[in-house]
Amino acid sequence: MIHRLSRKTHERLREEHADLTTRGRIVAAEKIARAREHGDLKENGDYHAAKDEHGHMEARIRQLESILDQAEIVEPSKDGTVGLGMIVTVLYDGDDESMAE
Repeated sequence: MIHRLSRKTHERLREEHADLTTRGRIVAAEKIARAREHGDLKENGDYHAAKDEHGHMEARIRQLESILDQAEIVEPSKDGTVGLGMIVTVLYDGDDESMAE
């Protein structure tokens, strides 16, 4: 499935992916290690919470990789045609600029 993204959105997702795969993984590993120090893992709520958080982060990393691998950057049209990534101002008959939506 192709994901059509603006250049700005593509860059934001790449930055999020880079952050999660570097800093995010380090922080998650540290949280798990600290929680392990609390003893029995079967009844260790901190450990299970840290593992759960790590799992959610890894799922987000996989989601970002899928989106970025299948991304198509769409450039806004410069010919006046409304398209993806454009900001549009709507004026109804009788409205002035201050009433723009």
